[in-house]
Amino acid sequence: MGKEKEKTDAPGVRVVVMEPMGHINVGSIARVMANFGFSDLVLVSPADIEDVEGRGARIAMGGLGVYNSRRVVATLDEALAGCGLVIGATRRARSDETRIDFREASAIAARRAATSRVALLLGRERDGLSREERGRCHILAEIPSVPGPAGSLNISHAAALILCGIFIAPRDRESRPAADMEALAAEFGNLFKRCGIDGESGKAQIVFRGLVERSGLTEEEAQLLEKSFRFFGSRIRK
Repeated sequence: MGKEKEKTDAPGVRVVVMEPMGHINVGSIARVMANFGFSDLVLVSPADIEDVEGRGARIAMGGLGVYNSRRVVATLDEALAGCGLVIGATRRARSDETRIDFREASAIAARRAATSRVALLLGRERDGLSREERGRCHILAEIPSVPGPAGSLNISHAAALILCGIFIAPRDRESRPAADMEALAAEFGNLFKRCGIDGESGKAQIVFRGLVERSGLTEEEAQLLEKSFRFFGSRIRK
């Protein structure tokens, strides 16, 4: 149990796959994860839990260790437990959902993974991520491709591009204290509550979190914003 807790809460990258239909894609994802040094693979309600015919294992090859250590959970909440940042890979976002280029998302993930666990959320092979699942993501990453059906990447290919981007992303030469994004987002949500729009605070926190992650705030900047939100909130009369 102690080892599981350490794996869940430790900094790094977790790949979460929504309801995979078979073992071949899972094996392919395990292989590319191993290619770039990642090992935390979680499947949410897969169609088949046991790889009886060994198809996934054969595809995994050098990533067999990752494949064999994959975890299966029943809900997305379980899969994202312990993750401070969630990045969803999608090309089906609506016009009111902000998407960024996967290369920018990879750079953000590389920076944040040094201090907290980052989840890369991959959708179903056929339908991708639902609107509700996309709403759980702080950042939506899009991989440029041609219009139409041909532009829809296999989830293992999408994983390969984003994980490669994280692997090769330049690290800061000088490490700096990580900004407490959770505290900042919470104070931002409290401001919404004090304004009487409590029902929107959860979504607002997610959108705000994505915004500040993209900005790369320093610890000092984040603390200044947090204090500002707290100050303005205290001046609002209920």
